[in-house]
Amino acid sequence: MLGDNIKRLMFERELSIQELADMAGIPFETLRNIYYNKVRDPKVSTVYQISRVLGVSVNTLLGDGEFGAEESELVELYNGCGNHGKGL
Repeated sequence: MLGDNIKRLMFERELSIQELADMAGIPFETLRNIYYNKVRDPKVSTVYQISRVLGVSVNTLLGDGEFGAEESELVELYNGCGNHGKGL
């Protein structure tokens, strides 16, 4: 869930709810409710501000954009291909 992803990223960056709220320019109460998964459908602008501060995409924050090690390696290999290799 969104709140769980935010918790993990905040822990990695050693941020408190208040610090993230201030940096993202959103009310503390709003972030706290998202953090504790009390909000089912937050505003897109709010999620964008949080993702910007945490340095991840909105998709990653929502849990839609994360790849495992194998997928990441495949994407890297694909990106290194020339146009001919991508067309195969």
